[in-house]
Amino acid sequence: MQEQLTFCEYYYMGYLSYFPDDERFIYWGEMPGSYKGEEASYLKDSTFKKKMDELIPQGKSIYGLVVMKGKELFPNPYHFPPKTSPHKPLLSKDGSVLLYEKSESGKFYLYSSDGNHRLVGSGGSANAAAISPDGELLAMIAFSLHIFKVQDGKRKIILYLPSAPKTITNWDEAYQRNKSLYRMIPERPSRILNQ
Repeated sequence: MQEQLTFCEYYYMGYLSYFPDDERFIYWGEMPGSYKGEEASYLKDSTFKKKMDELIPQGKSIYGLVVMKGKELFPNPYHFPPKTSPHKPLLSKDGSVLLYEKSESGKFYLYSSDGNHRLVGSGGSANAAAISPDGELLAMIAFSLHIFKVQDGKRKIILYLPSAPKTITNWDEAYQRNKSLYRMIPERPSRILNQ
């Protein structure tokens, strides 16, 4: 049996993590297009502005970093500097480490409750990112796979990923000509740093 928990339809939604209590969860929702079944435009419609005016003083949001418990919005326990637009929240399994991308910059920061958020790693526009369960490593794909140590922000590994030609008319034939080109990730890293 499936049960819908979120009540917004987003242009993009992802990076969902549960808090250690297994009840609250956090995700990133970009450009909501409806709210509780009401069609609306995030940028133009007063429905969202009115809802934001109600939610912001409560520490809640329906876009950006969203925290929920069951089907209810929950106050966000994190506070960011005024001009920071946090994206792609990455939460360690025990909830003690939160990493976030600042304003779609490809730069990931370690959240600190005192406001001294520290850069952990960057590598260009991030297509995907993940944190290790223990919160010690950040992995991100931005043309190549980068792995950073959260503690000191040092890049540990870079895997350069192969790229495919823009136009392929016959995949089977192209694969037979150059099998190594079409592997998603190389068998061995092309470079290993800081070992």
